[in-house]
Amino acid sequence: MKTKIIKSLVIFLCIPFIGNVVYTQDPPPPPPPGPALKKSVGKATISYLRGSDTSSSRVGFCVLGDYGIELKEDALCLEFRFENKGKTVIKPATVAITMRSQARGRDYKYTEDHKLAISVNDKLIVSENTNLMSREVDQRGWVTEMYATNFPYDAFTKMIEAKTVTLRFGKTEASFKPEDLAALVDLNRTIGN
Repeated sequence: MKTKIIKSLVIFLCIPFIGNVVYTQDPPPPPPPGPALKKSVGKATISYLRGSDTSSSRVGFCVLGDYGIELKEDALCLEFRFENKGKTVIKPATVAITMRSQARGRDYKYTEDHKLAISVNDKLIVSENTNLMSREVDQRGWVTEMYATNFPYDAFTKMIEAKTVTLRFGKTEASFKPEDLAALVDLNRTIGN
């Protein structure tokens, strides 16, 4: 009888400890899904977001000035992007473009006029209104504005085949340099990757 009581007591006292050991040895949860750089194609990069099963490829460059940590002059930088569901970049119907302007001062440059026009070989192929993404004036006296829009992929193919590409954003005009056009060709080469 004494043995049965001791066995029952041991079992009764050990069950909570066994339960704690089992529960505390569960593996930690997996990290949240995030973007993983899949590869680079020239100056273009391809990333895949596991959580939303989305691939995007992008390339960026400045058509005026240079955007960096230490700003020395006004800059207008562009980012072109393809985006689709799945692990492989496919030919898009539209191309996303984001314009990022940084200028010295306290006034926004594109509040009144933020229309985008792109011409190839002196022929207008894109004329789009853009949407304000963000804007701020920082403590150093730099005004940052970001606008974005989409335009047809067919217009993009004309850009990468052109000898000259000019952009007008608001009152700002700029011509693409040969390395800018080469970067757009790299972006187009991401299709199928």
